[in-house]
Amino acid sequence: MDRLPSGIIVGILITATLLVVQACVGPEKATQTTTAASVGPTGTIVGTVVEHTDTERRKQPAIGVVMEAANDHVLRQATTDSNGHFEIGGLPYGTYSLMVKSDEYQLSSFTGQAKKGMDDSLVIELVSRAELTIDVHPVGTISGKIYDSDTGKPIPKAGISTFSGGDLIPSPYFHTTSGSDGTFQMKVEAGEWPIYVASSGYLHGFYSGYLGKSHDTAYGRTVPMIIVRKGETVRNVDIGLVLGGGPLKAGWLPRTV
Repeated sequence: MDRLPSGIIVGILITATLLVVQACVGPEKATQTTTAASVGPTGTIVGTVVEHTDTERRKQPAIGVVMEAANDHVLRQATTDSNGHFEIGGLPYGTYSLMVKSDEYQLSSFTGQAKKGMDDSLVIELVSRAELTIDVHPVGTISGKIYDSDTGKPIPKAGISTFSGGDLIPSPYFHTTSGSDGTFQMKVEAGEWPIYVASSGYLHGFYSGYLGKSHDTAYGRTVPMIIVRKGETVRNVDIGLVLGGGPLKAGWLPRTV
């Protein structure tokens, strides 16, 4: 049998060795995203979330609240511990939106390295570390429908508001607007609230059902208060309006939760 020239044999051995090495190491790009250094320096958002517990504004740690830091490239969450503390680390330097992700709490106020953003978010320009103290208040939801008392037809774009104590008009605390089918859903601070409704062409109305144990007085009449508990939804708060009012005045402006 003829023998191969020694040069060809050496070439075959070198090629085989390179193929084995490449198979063991794998493509070069597979190792480029395994370290933090490949995405630049990272920072941490730390904070404490506290809850207002009653009308005296006493505070306690808000436990089990999900905090979310996000931008166009990153979304990370952390849950507050028994002390209300949270920490979101490994965030590349940049701008983040920090939000309270909860059906039981909503942002009330804050102190620290942030500024108020849209939709109850905080905007943080993160470089190294940002520290915050965040106050939240417990919230619930009121839902129902606004309709014409005579025809039963839904009333769209009616203004629905809550008021506190005897200060019924014209200082609403929480506000929303009915949809095209007359329905509404309004997130409010947990507590007891009368519901006031206004719509152009209709007399102003109050919820006349009884879902609470206390009452308030408005325009010389007794108005039921609706009890709203943390994380709960009070349903079927349906309110009928009677024709006879004038154009809706701009004397009261909403303060949304």
